[in-house]
Order: sequence, then C-alpha cells, then structure tokens
Amino acid sequence: MHTAREWLLCLCAALAGAGAFAQPRPPLIVVLMHGTEVVNRPRLDALRDGLQELGYREKRNYRLEVRWSDNRAERLPDLARELLGLKPDVAVANIVLPAQALHRESKTLPIVMSGGAGAQRVGLVADLARPGGNVTGLTNHGDELTAKLFELLQQLAPRAKRVLALSSGLGASEHDVRAGARTAANAYGLTLIEAFAESAWQLPAVEERCARERCEAVVSMLHPNLFSFRRDVVALAARLRIPAHTEQ
Repeated sequence: MHTAREWLLCLCAALAGAGAFAQPRPPLIVVLMHGTEVVNRPRLDALRDGLQELGYREKRNYRLEVRWSDNRAERLPDLARELLGLKPDVAVANIVLPAQALHRESKTLPIVMSGGAGAQRVGLVADLARPGGNVTGLTNHGDELTAKLFELLQQLAPRAKRVLALSSGLGASEHDVRAGARTAANAYGLTLIEAFAESAWQLPAVEERCARERCEAVVSMLHPNLFSFRRDVVALAARLRIPAHTEQ
C-alpha cells in the first residue's frame, strides 16, 4: 500500500475526495484504535504531528474523535457504530481489526489504515497496489516475518528446542502466522508449544504451562494485543530464565 508519509497524504486525499474542505465546519476525522491508550498514545500523537507538518491544525482545519478498545476486540463493533454515528468525513484505523469493524458498518466512508497485516486476506482490499473499495492506507507484512523471528531465535538460543509460540489469537493474519510458525519449527527441528493470551492477566496460566512443558524459549508472535503487554512477556521469560523474542 504506502509509506507513512504517503499514508498521511492518503488521509488528506480522502478528506478532499469526500468534499470535507468545502463544508462550513471543519471536517471530522474519527479514529478507532485497537489497544490501550497508554501504549498507543504515541501513534495518535504521530498522526496529529504529521497532519500539522502538512499544514493542518486540529479544531481549525479538522476535528478529531478517538475511541480505544482497551485490547478488547469484542468492543470494536459498538465503537465503530458509535463513531460512524457522528457522521464523520473520514475514518482512521490503527490496524486491520478496527478497519474491519468500520468497514462492516460502511462501504462508502473513506477508511484509512495506519498499519496491520492481513487486509487482503480478510477482503478489505482487492490488491495491495490498487486497494479498490473504500479502504486504503498503510500495511505491513508481519504475517511474513514469522520465519525471521524463528531464525533470530536460533541465533539467540541455538540449543533451545522446545519453543512456546505465543499469540493473541485475534489477528486477521492469525492463520498465516500460525502456519509460518509451524513451518519454521519443522525446518529448525523444534517442538512447538502453541499458546494464546489476549491480555496480561492470562499470562500466569501461560507461564505455568511453559514451566510444565519445559519450554526453553518464547517467541511472541506479531499480533495486535501482544504489543501492549510485551514487557510482561519478557518478565515471564525472565522468571523462567529462558530467552524470549518479542515485537519491539
């Protein structure tokens, strides 16, 4: 899809295409963020800073309404409906999951994603070069980086053979990430122990299982929720005295 600067230009183009700047009131941008405000606030600040660099000032050139899921994917549909009820001119989603929630509610409102993987798999875009429809923006290939995570783990801990692969289980690219983990484990002769955690409070059960199954390393998959509590995953590995590879 696009680089970060091109993503901001997409957002501005979406506003212009919707005729927002011809309105007597500043256009309304709604933002749906999957995650917690504490962790994802820098991303929202970057959006404001980027718009300011392009000459846009909040409350003068545009208005902003933001909602956070607090890592609860089940809240996204209601939050999407709440935001769209405000009659926005364009919507922003930080990853694929909130973009899906917005897209289910509107096939006409411009929706601009700021990242995430799996948009094509779930049908949000027809093609990465020519998205089509009303969804565009920035995507990444986190689902294709799984093999690299295991390659780096092998360099970090070449003797580790029993590896816990931790995922939130919620990502749009979950199927691809899991398949990649299994393929990488086979290639490196690893025993893969698959586990799931949607939030930090589920980690004690993961830690208990890891100890019971004699895990020798932890790989944290590239998934929506895990980023918010990656430090807790590192702390888990530290308590078990095993190496861990997590998303930065």
